[in-house]
Amino acid sequence: MQLDAEGRQEINKMVAFVTKSYEHATQNEALVPSYMDVKEMKIDFDAVERLRLIANPLEQLVQFFSDSRMLAGSEPLREALVFYNAVKGASERKIGASRQIYEDLSTRFPAKRRKNKPE
Repeated sequence: MQLDAEGRQEINKMVAFVTKSYEHATQNEALVPSYMDVKEMKIDFDAVERLRLIANPLEQLVQFFSDSRMLAGSEPLREALVFYNAVKGASERKIGASRQIYEDLSTRFPAKRRKNKPE
């Protein structure tokens, strides 16, 4: 199961609500319905808290690896751009198979494209 940013925000609100509800329930036992098990609520909430303590460092580690992967990819991208520009120049001079290579690479070029080209 994956949550988007909005889903994560809702979960954080839920955790805050559960925490505060538990605090009020333990401090105001007269308001707790007889069919509600506050001890079971605490057991479940503690399990969620233990999972959070495990998950937070793992999430940071995953983010670190994701950032490292993106940074590592920047080096071959620079080299690919050098090759792309060389092929582009060769294509303009009609050298060998450069036109086909340029057309193939230009469809994958990572730059943003303009929606409407100026005339």
